[in-house]
Amino acid sequence: MAKKEESELEKMVHRGKTALPPRLVIYGSHGIGKSSIASQFPKPIFLDTEDGLGTLEVDSIPIKNYQTMKETVGYLVKDKHEWQTIVLDSVDWLSQPVIRDYIEDTHESKDLGYGKDHQLAAQLLQEILQGFDVARRKVGMNIVILSHAIIQRYEDPRSDPYDRYVPDLQRRSMMPLMEWCDALGFAAYDIHIRKSDKGFNKESSRGISSGERHLHFNETPAYMAKNRYAISESILLDYDALVDILPIHNAN
Repeated sequence: MAKKEESELEKMVHRGKTALPPRLVIYGSHGIGKSSIASQFPKPIFLDTEDGLGTLEVDSIPIKNYQTMKETVGYLVKDKHEWQTIVLDSVDWLSQPVIRDYIEDTHESKDLGYGKDHQLAAQLLQEILQGFDVARRKVGMNIVILSHAIIQRYEDPRSDPYDRYVPDLQRRSMMPLMEWCDALGFAAYDIHIRKSDKGFNKESSRGISSGERHLHFNETPAYMAKNRYAISESILLDYDALVDILPIHNAN
């Protein structure tokens, strides 16, 4: 029986899963170990916007302005090199001050009112994310983006407003990052609440930590998170644990 000739549309269709490297965002408090875990990814190159790598033995490129950032991403896409993971450390420092300074240097202040500056910042961040996507698809690089955490008031129409942890970004810049990434993990110490009786029908509560650091990928009222990998439980903030749940390219 003659083989059926594929139509032009059928030739365009990709069947099955696409095993591309992950686009991972990790955010949490200062010093919890975000940079340390990123340094364990395969042959990382750190795009260092905040000069905060300390004693980590990693390859890095200082990013002091937006033009350097764009050029660096272009080199990682076009040039031959040994690096297998891009680490942006950190996206909040890229947004403030790198992108902010670029906008202020290239625009009149009178043109930046009514939220125009925030709109431009989100567009410039999106350009960098698109460049990372090219490096991911064309070069096969893992992408890891780090951010600090802040507590932000959240207006939920189903309940009274409440506070939760989110990446330290302006709201308009947060949205393209959330849509772009495959996994957004909140890094935090494991905390249990211990209550004690103070007498006279009064209780006191205090947080007790085991010292373990966890990475949370499922959103709760306490923090923002997401994942596209059907990760159902929190994991230890540990590279070996990440290897088990993410399609990290060239993982050992």
